[in-house]
Amino acid sequence: MKYRIIWDKKPARQIKKFDSQIRRIVKEKVDKLIENPHQYAFLSGPLSSLRKIDISTPSGQYRVAFSIDEKEQIVGIIFVGPRENFYKELQRYLG
Repeated sequence: MKYRIIWDKKPARQIKKFDSQIRRIVKEKVDKLIENPHQYAFLSGPLSSLRKIDISTPSGQYRVAFSIDEKEQIVGIIFVGPRENFYKELQRYLG
């Protein structure tokens, strides 16, 4: 069964700030989540309930944090950003 992807407000705003090439690469990777979101690794520590996608682009490394709602078959995109300071920024965002 395929999952639906839902973007939270924050990552939807974040991705708009990216260069168009990076935005395209990130969206392509996220769109692939509908088939099998379970193939991606969990984050570590206090964020271990979330999963991540590591994305390489010509201009750097990016990560996408997401959650999976099995009951509703939804993948929720929580946070998108450059690899450097990703965990710190994600923790700050989640409060």
